[in-house]
Amino acid sequence: MKKTQNNSANSPKEAENPFAFSDKVEYFMENHRKTMIGIASGVVVAIFATWGYYEGYKIPREQKAAELMAMPLADFQKGKYQESLHGEEDFYGLAYIADQYKGTPSGDVARYAAGISALQMDKVEDALQYLEGLTLQDNLLNSILHLTLGDIYLDQAQKSKSIDAYKTAVKSAKETDLTAMALKKLGVAYEVFGAYKDALTCYEEISMDYPNSPEARDIDKYIAKAQTLQNN
Repeated sequence: MKKTQNNSANSPKEAENPFAFSDKVEYFMENHRKTMIGIASGVVVAIFATWGYYEGYKIPREQKAAELMAMPLADFQKGKYQESLHGEEDFYGLAYIADQYKGTPSGDVARYAAGISALQMDKVEDALQYLEGLTLQDNLLNSILHLTLGDIYLDQAQKSKSIDAYKTAVKSAKETDLTAMALKKLGVAYEVFGAYKDALTCYEEISMDYPNSPEARDIDKYIAKAQTLQNN
């Protein structure tokens, strides 16, 4: 079948970087990227299992979308991103489902998973076509969506967009275990763009409110650095 949308396969742009991203961001981003993809994959499949089918029986269009999702999500979970995005001989891919069933819960999840698949194949501009403007019903997945967008924007040195995306991620996380990760990413973005006071606020919130989170393990180092930069 292999029906897809006509998305371009543009290579990601090399962002001009006046803030020395290689020193401030690259290590942090690379060490969180695999974690983010792993969380996203698991959450997508879990959400599909819990409400994709059950809600699907209430609305025929949603039911069909949910049924079509099974095979491409299986490929997505295995890391077969080309196949999950474009489909194989006997099933449609995520791109087709996202296009044909837009506005349904499963269609929106397909759109998100399509964006992650494109991102995993280093097709950043294609990923943005799927991910930008998308809001997901599930708060956890919506938070992960905006963390992903924030990472892309930060890598492209887009100040306002990266900070706004991370703020949305913090809000959507709703004080879950993901909140500390979102706060740390927001703090790093603030720091990269010279807003050291705001960065310090994020780091201190992690220290005070999420002391048992993985992000809190080295947060004192981030706090000390932000304090030093703020006082210079």
